[in-house]
Amino acid sequence: MTDAPSFTLPGITGFGRKKPERDKYAGFNRRMLAATIDSALLVPVMPLINRQVPIDLDALRALQHDLASGAGTQAPQMQMLADPAFSAFVTSFMDNFLAQIALLCVFSAVCWHFWSATPGKIVLGMKIADAETGQPMSDRQIILRLLGYAISGACLFMGFFWIGFDRRRQGWHDKTAGTVVLVVPWRTMFKSLVARLRDYGVFE
Repeated sequence: MTDAPSFTLPGITGFGRKKPERDKYAGFNRRMLAATIDSALLVPVMPLINRQVPIDLDALRALQHDLASGAGTQAPQMQMLADPAFSAFVTSFMDNFLAQIALLCVFSAVCWHFWSATPGKIVLGMKIADAETGQPMSDRQIILRLLGYAISGACLFMGFFWIGFDRRRQGWHDKTAGTVVLVVPWRTMFKSLVARLRDYGVFE
């Protein structure tokens, strides 16, 4: 006679099913919602970026005027590329874009260093850990993870979509840095945050 399968629930022996190994890793939807929360937190800072590194809208308007007037004998596309206003607008746009990316990188790196998670991940019960040891990331892994973000985004965001298919739900940035994103119970997350704050002398 075949033995009945064993079942377990947290704190209860002999009942329920064991949680699948894959479920301890945070999935695509959960991580994207966390990213949305983080982006919302940074929205109030964007006007400051736009004031310090503004997009040259005057150049854009000048470019539109030049194209509408049909000045010159070149084709519209060539005329646009040759117009100094086009160069001024693109340069200012890229400067603004890079400033926003720099802000996101600094924000993420600081949160990862101190709490192993951004606010969005904390709210949704997640933390980033070393894939082999489960310990907090090293500074080297933080840098590699930021570089991995660039790779994941540059390839039509395929590096982020990979989270939905990977066995350990790792994006390309996770694989680059050797990290995983774990689902953490609220109580464990709170204790971890308090411990990290205590390490930095917040409660002294």
